[in-house]
Amino acid sequence: MQLFTIQVLAPNSHKMKNEEKTKELLVQELVELRQRAAEVEALETSCNQMGKELEAEKSKVDFIVSSIPSGLDIVTKDYKVQFQNKFLLDRFGDCRGKLCYKEYMNRDKPCSDCPMRRAIESNRVERTELIGADGRDYEVLATPIQNPDGSWSSVEVIVDISARKRAEKALRERETELKIKTHSLEEVNTALRVLLKRRDDDKTELEEKVLVNVKQLVIPFLKEVKKRRLDPEQMAYMDILESNLNDIISPFLRALSANYVNLTPTEIRVAHFIKEGRTTKEIAEFMALSPRTIETHRKNIRKKLGIERKKGNLRSHLLPLQ
Repeated sequence: MQLFTIQVLAPNSHKMKNEEKTKELLVQELVELRQRAAEVEALETSCNQMGKELEAEKSKVDFIVSSIPSGLDIVTKDYKVQFQNKFLLDRFGDCRGKLCYKEYMNRDKPCSDCPMRRAIESNRVERTELIGADGRDYEVLATPIQNPDGSWSSVEVIVDISARKRAEKALRERETELKIKTHSLEEVNTALRVLLKRRDDDKTELEEKVLVNVKQLVIPFLKEVKKRRLDPEQMAYMDILESNLNDIISPFLRALSANYVNLTPTEIRVAHFIKEGRTTKEIAEFMALSPRTIETHRKNIRKKLGIERKKGNLRSHLLPLQ
């Protein structure tokens, strides 16, 4: 009886052990599944965060691209517009999927100087200036880019340079106007030089005529009059008249006036008498001034000639001016 019991219980014990192992495996698998679920959840949370960050960055880029005061687009090799920023949308409308040369330039065929085509062919940045369908001047900078499928497109930066073109045109017109005015001024200057030379020639001719007329028509008669019987006062007046006439025709006075413009007319006359060797008393009598006044004029003449501290009498300094 006891043996039978042992034989019956042995299989039940083995079964219980198997069930315990199965439970342990299930628990372990459950723990692993929970760990994996937590990892998946964390990864999903991370992906969601990254998605939000990417969306935020995309919003920033979209805001920057839409805010720049120039055009930005992407054009495929077959001239179709893939992307436009707000600047181009406002200027030309929605051109996505349409031909760039038709929408932007109002042409029936591609531009002969297409920067997009040249950029893709040369694999470098290309530049050109074009007049858009809106009549404005644009500068286009095209940069080649390769798409994920291996095809090529071009990113274009399109800048409105209408104001600069107007300024350049105005500057060219101003330069042309200045050239014309400069040429006119040169002609006027040439004419003025001719007139000034003619004036100098006329002045020289007039001086020569006055000199000849005084010497030939006045001085001889004056000398004849002085031979007559004249009282001292009349003779003094005749001497003054002769002296004044000599002043008029004297090269010395012209040279003195030209070189020392700060001399007064009276000082010039005094200098002339001194150069002729007249004494202070004689000069005073000729000019009806006091000797003291003549001495003052002599001092002023020396000062203005810059010889007040030099040796030698005043006449020796005036004679070289003859």
